[in-house]
Amino acid sequence: MTWTPPFTWQDYPSTASPLSAANLIAQLASLASYADTVSAGGTELANGYVQGTSSFSLANTTVVTDITGMSVTVTTTTSPIIVEFFAPSVSTNVGGFGSGVLFNVDGTDKGPAAALVSGSQFVPMIAKQRLSLSAGSHTIKARAANNVNTGTLTIAAGNGTYPNNVPMYLRVCRA
Repeated sequence: MTWTPPFTWQDYPSTASPLSAANLIAQLASLASYADTVSAGGTELANGYVQGTSSFSLANTTVVTDITGMSVTVTTTTSPIIVEFFAPSVSTNVGGFGSGVLFNVDGTDKGPAAALVSGSQFVPMIAKQRLSLSAGSHTIKARAANNVNTGTLTIAAGNGTYPNNVPMYLRVCRA
């Protein structure tokens, strides 16, 4: 069901029906029905969002590790979703390919979503992936991988007040 914008005094006389108690009640009923559809997992996805204000570091390893606090649980329909991770500054202290971020859905790692190609870049990172999941509840995590043999991957975040970085975040929304 689609939501219809309510009538206003400015709509009359073009609508041929003036704003009245009956029209207002019909509009409110339409809005309530739409809200019920959305909350039941109908036409919209309840967005998942979490942010972190503490930096995260991962020493040299080939193990993939959850980024602290970057996990959301969302209820989806069969419509595709977009998973997005943002960090204001990502770096490694040595050169080399293999550090980056990937997403995990219900315990299964998806392919790399973003990667660094050399050290000491201190660059912002946005990792996005479009996913089609079954209808139901899903837990989605942002994970870090650091395959550089002698380096440390650092994902910086802060509280957003000068001179600190802004927070990192994980967001899930409808595609």
